[in-house]
Amino acid sequence: RIELETGGRAVRQIAREELPTGDGAPLDLALLPDGDALALRERGLARRDATGVWHRVPLSLPPGAAPLRMLVRAEGVWIGTDAGALSARDPRGPFERVRAPAGSVAIAALAVRARDLVLAGPRGVLHGAIGAPLPAAREDARAKFASTASREPSVLAVQRAALRYLALEPGRIASLWQRTRRSALAPIVELSGGLGGDRVRERDRDETFTSGLDRAFLDRHWQRGRDFDARLRLSWNLGGAIYHPEEIDASRESREWIELRDEVLDEVSQLYFERRRAQLDSAREVDPYAAARLELRAAELAAGLDAWTGGWWSARLESPSPQSPASEITP
Repeated sequence: RIELETGGRAVRQIAREELPTGDGAPLDLALLPDGDALALRERGLARRDATGVWHRVPLSLPPGAAPLRMLVRAEGVWIGTDAGALSARDPRGPFERVRAPAGSVAIAALAVRARDLVLAGPRGVLHGAIGAPLPAAREDARAKFASTASREPSVLAVQRAALRYLALEPGRIASLWQRTRRSALAPIVELSGGLGGDRVRERDRDETFTSGLDRAFLDRHWQRGRDFDARLRLSWNLGGAIYHPEEIDASRESREWIELRDEVLDEVSQLYFERRRAQLDSAREVDPYAAARLELRAAELAAGLDAWTGGWWSARLESPSPQSPASEITP
């Protein structure tokens, strides 16, 4: 914090600001309309009050998203992350993703002029408009939205269906660890055999002289034999029951599986609630053309949910089953 002399021509004082511990290094800084300062950090926000004391403000981001930049205006707060842009009416949140494509790509910078919002993405500059605060929902629109939402599966049921379709159920990792530990109890089998044989040939000659006559005797004897043998050997490495060498590979596979599962759940949740917001806006829209565009957007998001669940979403909407919430989320 730098204090300048009157007129801003000379530095009067330079002081270091002490931020609350635990949320990492600061990434960006902005002034709030009421005069307080707001600092974006690696894992949260920090707000400076009129007395000069910084206070920690919790920040809930999508799984795997890292904050990069922040923009603060009277209309709200925008945070650019490596997984999309987030917005909230108040620094205390809750923060929600902005509409696609800015809500699903890395945002490296944000700027605003009048009511135009400009964001720098990986493929170019994205341009949008800051909308005025939405009026309170009318009772008929709220009832229409509640009726539509009640006929659709819950977000937890959709997540379960996506994990089943992609073979990412929680039991897969447990089964992997069980098989790794039990493999030490399986014996090492060695099977061997042998074949042998022998031949014996004997010949015996003899000669006798009886009554003036010579007689010759010849005896022959043949013998053949064959031997077969088989050996079966079972051995155990009981040391592997305590620590198996493949546990390192199993641990690496578990981490990669968890990262992939979190990405799938984050994508499915984003599609689900973006569809709900489109349905809510459509229920409140009085312009038929704008309402039709929102319904088309809801159908587009439903197609995404159908792809992630392998057709489960559309099948549930066509023939919903009278399941209770508890049975709906049973894996």
